[in-house]
Amino acid sequence: PSMRDGRTTHQVMDNMRAEAVQKAGTPRDGTTPAGLTGSATGSKSATARLRQTIEFFFEQKSLDYRDLADELDERLRALEIERAELRDSIAGELLDFLSLMAGGGDSPEARAVFKQYRRFCDELHLDQGTVAAGLAARRR
Repeated sequence: PSMRDGRTTHQVMDNMRAEAVQKAGTPRDGTTPAGLTGSATGSKSATARLRQTIEFFFEQKSLDYRDLADELDERLRALEIERAELRDSIAGELLDFLSLMAGGGDSPEARAVFKQYRRFCDELHLDQGTVAAGLAARRR
């Protein structure tokens, strides 16, 4: 997009082709350089231009992809941090609640609820040992 500078796609492609031709050594006026004659020059030049055009397109797409992928990686890291903070907060609230209850996490009722919400507790990294340690720390 920044390459366009108000030009159409056709104008950008024409300019890229002209640059490729200049890099290949063919003068912009279309004349054949000294020492090169016939159709071999034209086909070689066309092949070089085609390759350079394809390379240019791939390079641009590669750069676009890398920029967007890096941005997504950064956003994913931020989301993982946010998820960990949420997990710690909810686990803390559960431990606070259980510490207020008679029997806390050791009661048969609490163990039954832990079994019922096993997937949720697993996601919060809460197991019987973690709960017991967290409750012990809150009693001090």
